[in-house]
Amino acid sequence: MPTALRPLIFAAAILTLMLLLLAGCETTDPAADAADPLPPEPERPTVSELLKRYGPQVDLPAPEPPVQPQAAYAVERLVMPLNQSLEWAWSYVDQAVVPERSRTLLNRNGIRIGVLPLAELNDFEKAVANRMVTTHYRTAGSMRLEQLVRRPMGDRQAIVELTLPPDVPQTYIARGGAVQMLHQAVRGPQGGVSLRLLPHHHLIQPSIQPRSPLDTEFDGRLFHELMVTLNPTPKQLIVIGLYWPWQEFKPLQPGDPGFVPQRPQPLEDPDKPDAPAMQPAPSSETPTPETPGGSKAKEENKTPGLDPQHNVVYQQPDHLPPSLGAALFTGQQVGKPAQLLFVIRVTPVGPQPSAER
Repeated sequence: MPTALRPLIFAAAILTLMLLLLAGCETTDPAADAADPLPPEPERPTVSELLKRYGPQVDLPAPEPPVQPQAAYAVERLVMPLNQSLEWAWSYVDQAVVPERSRTLLNRNGIRIGVLPLAELNDFEKAVANRMVTTHYRTAGSMRLEQLVRRPMGDRQAIVELTLPPDVPQTYIARGGAVQMLHQAVRGPQGGVSLRLLPHHHLIQPSIQPRSPLDTEFDGRLFHELMVTLNPTPKQLIVIGLYWPWQEFKPLQPGDPGFVPQRPQPLEDPDKPDAPAMQPAPSSETPTPETPGGSKAKEENKTPGLDPQHNVVYQQPDHLPPSLGAALFTGQQVGKPAQLLFVIRVTPVGPQPSAER
């Protein structure tokens, strides 16, 4: 290409580019914009207007009615030395109120339940005179499952037997969380109260969803196999404690199959208001001293706090079987091994339900 034509070609290229740029621009006419304005933004309705127009979008559940108490409990919580046999005290308690099969299953799990006639209360109190601590408090029972006693497991474990022969053996091992005895009170049409006792291994299940304490209160394992229903009369008290077959028990030693070292948890007194101690009510059914079951006959050759057969305090064994009852009713009090014993007076409260359905 001749050198003289290069400036002309460059000038022609610039001119072409300028024409293309001018062709892409459009002139805005203000008069045209005023003749064709944008539509105004519609007015948004308020929440009140939406509710009036469409009604509530979510049906909220009605609030639950308050739980009505069915019974009042006067509880006596006794802390006894663990090395002391309470067979003498339990001899005054009627344990046959629990069906035999249920009673056997409870005993195999280290739990003892029965009713104490008020006529035997004085003798019972003498048999547990060697107590370490006594706490009196009042609480209420309703148709909702509530907590009677709760014990953290810590590093302990409890082996729970769920069946009896000839059924196929089934066991549950409770680790972590806490074990507790739940109670439920139901008024009957005759004015009495049925008290339901249900052991529970409370172990909160992990969840990615937020859960309130009410959502997790029954997590873990409810032992319906061990549930007991009692129908105490006004002249009976309920006794709950540790079952320990002293005559049959042989402590396991380190190295024996099934030996698991246990670390007792401290027995803390519940933060409950004090209540008056229980007193036996006068009754014409009290046996006379001349009868075989009279107080004189039962006090012969007995020292409070000692086993009647051997008249000695048992020595502390090296090992207590890791049962559910041991987890619920044993621990330490001021550094000493101890066991819990509960004596409960049940009084109906509230209106009596009608027998008509």
